[in-house]
Formats: sequence, structure tokens, C-alpha cells
Amino acid sequence: RLASRAFYWLFNHVAELPIEPGAPEFFALSRRAREALARMPEQRRFLRGMVAWIGFSRAHVPYRPPARVGGRSKYTFARMWGFAADALFGFSSFPVRAIVAVGALCMLAGAGLLGGALITWGSMLGGVLAIAGVVTALAGLQLGALGVIGGYVARSFEASRGRPLYLLKQAPDEHGEPRLIEVKRSAVGG
Repeated sequence: RLASRAFYWLFNHVAELPIEPGAPEFFALSRRAREALARMPEQRRFLRGMVAWIGFSRAHVPYRPPARVGGRSKYTFARMWGFAADALFGFSSFPVRAIVAVGALCMLAGAGLLGGALITWGSMLGGVLAIAGVVTALAGLQLGALGVIGGYVARSFEASRGRPLYLLKQAPDEHGEPRLIEVKRSAVGG
């Protein structure tokens, strides 16, 4: 339960699409919602996020499951970790942005160390600060470059998933003909 709460807190703080904490994997879908979901041919499916992503109205039916009759859950920590990774990588560009931010912080720290080396130049501390500053700044530059490359890879990944760019939300008019209510652009990566 603690891991579940932590996951939903993290997901809702870093993903572009919030989901309800404790959202179920069991639900009924209208035909149009099912068809919209079927247009998402992803292999690693985080169904809770995908149902939220399609954007159809939802209603909740309260249900309290009975206690487990026998045995223990087969959902290991490794499977939970994989599930969380699929969810975060499928609906968030936060990991890439975090790498760029850490790289920028390292470059700033390296610049600070190099400034300290200039102030204490001529002493042994100045030499140590200079070496530490160069190493830290170069590490930050590498992380920043890796983040930029990751941004391009994330965009390619978004395109390869095959999610529709637009979903048309329709409702029947007075003659029973569908009419356009809303055009929804992809919330993630778009």
C-alpha cells in the first residue's frame, strides 16, 4: 500500500496526465471509448493512464473487493518496479528533463569550483578546486548533452507508439447524427 501511494504521488507530480490514486484496472467502456483505446497499439500498456488519456467522461461504481481467499499476491517488487517504469516512461518526459537539470546544476557547480580555484590560485587548494571544477563541469556538459539526445529519442518514441494525434469527441444532435464537441490533442509529447 505504501508503494502504491508513493507511485501515484510521484506519477501525478511528474506526468503530463494525472490519474486517480488507486485507479482500478477493471472497468466498463462505452463502444466509442473502447474504439479510441483500440487505436492505441502500444506494446507496453499502462491501461490506467491510457483510459485517462482518451479523455472520455467517467463514472465510478463503488466496489469493495472481498479479502483474498487463499495464497499470496504474485505481484513482486520487481514487477511493481517495471509497472511504475512503464507508466512513467509512457506518460512523462520528466526523466529526460531531470537529466538536463542535473547536468545544468553540475555545470554551475563546476563553474563555482573554478571560481574558487581562481581565488585560491597558487595554493594547493586552488589546484584541487581547479581539477574538481573541470571534472564537474565536463560531467555536467555530458549529462546535458545526454538529456538533449534523450529529448530527441523521447520524441521518436512518442511517434513510434502510434497514438492518435487527435481524438474527436462526438455526441448526437437532435436528428441522431454525430456532431463534434471537442478536439483533443495528445497530452503527452505534443
